Amino acid sequence: AACIALLVIVGLQARSLPLTAAVIAGAAVAVALLYLIAQGALRLLDGMRRSGAAGAAWRLGLANLARRRRASAGLASALGLVLLALLLMAIVRGEMLSQWRASLPAGTPNIFLVNVQHAQRDALADFLADRGLADVRLWPMARGRLVGLRGEQVSVDDFDDPETQRWINRDFNLSWSAALPPDNRLTDGQWWRDDAHGEPLLSADDYAVERLDVAIGDTMTLRFAGRDITFTVANLREVQWDSFRPNFFLMTTPGALDPERVPVSWLTSFHLSGERGALLRALVERFPNVTPIDIDALLEQVRAVIDRIVQALAFLLAFALAAGVLVLLAAIETSRTEREQEVALLRALGARRHFVARTLLVEYGVLGATAGAIATAIAQLVAWQLAARVFDMPFAMPLWPWLAGPLGGGLLVGAMGWLALRGVTMVAPDRVLRLQG
Repeated sequence: AACIALLVIVGLQARSLPLTAAVIAGAAVAVALLYLIAQGALRLLDGMRRSGAAGAAWRLGLANLARRRRASAGLASALGLVLLALLLMAIVRGEMLSQWRASLPAGTPNIFLVNVQHAQRDALADFLADRGLADVRLWPMARGRLVGLRGEQVSVDDFDDPETQRWINRDFNLSWSAALPPDNRLTDGQWWRDDAHGEPLLSADDYAVERLDVAIGDTMTLRFAGRDITFTVANLREVQWDSFRPNFFLMTTPGALDPERVPVSWLTSFHLSGERGALLRALVERFPNVTPIDIDALLEQVRAVIDRIVQALAFLLAFALAAGVLVLLAAIETSRTEREQEVALLRALGARRHFVARTLLVEYGVLGATAGAIATAIAQLVAWQLAARVFDMPFAMPLWPWLAGPLGGGLLVGAMGWLALRGVTMVAPDRVLRLQG
């Protein structure tokens, strides 16, 4: 019933059979991996017990884990999955965003100016130069709707991919430049010649290549304020979007678009250190139509949104963790009779109650610490892969999860195990043995 409910919930949220299958398969692989790693870790701990390196309470606690290796590995994998989600969320939210911001080079633009009209660009350039920003470059931008591809008319219905449909169901931002922008790298073809002024050539970003499957020599027809212009793809580019400088999916040659016939606006970005309120207020007073965007303030808003999302997810994961603890308590209850027999024998052989309690703390504390250590290792690995493959940024693995994961798991599971079984240590051994006899 639980598996069927999980399939239904994932299917309703994903609304895609392949995505549902991928999520379920990924979760199954994660649980299986956690189980196998937990089995290996418990074998290593059993080897430490056999070596005699641990004390008596530790040897007995590790022996209890070894006798129930399958059940212990199952509990460790279940708890480890929840701890993995909690740790990964904390690492991505806190460490990754902070490390990304710290990795930005000095002087990275933190102010964008958009909606600069064609007749204002010289006045705006002079305004910025008078305030020590003489090297600011203004970029032209025209907005066009894709209406033709490779000589055929296209619409949203011609594409099956929802992301592509959303992407082309809006205007493209097109710019032009005689030279390849510094944050761009050619992946195919050659940049246009200096004498290509006015030729309807097009440079496409690799995202456009992925979505529209365009290649060098293909034609794209864009509609600008009711006027259709057909461009020929001359080269393909890869754009460094995290440079915080104006970049564009599509670019053409200077002169290919006439600002007198096609609506054109300008935009720019620059770095403004220290207090920037006075300059921005003066800018808005002088150019009321220009929209300044404070990237630092925007990033703080993004962080605030992420914090709210993380809080909601943490609330849900707390229920998952509580469910894991209930599973642990249920497993403990199923073995209560066996525990009473073991404790009675130990007490009859002279073991003190405190020794038995330490044994239980060792057993469940090591189980929780093992789950936390496995979750920490996998969370760090996943975060590293996310940074390298998804966010394309360097990532230094933080040290605090290696302490928080095992310590938190050990304290939580150890405390739950001790609280659930502390009554067992108080039962008189002769009573238990008499009942069993």
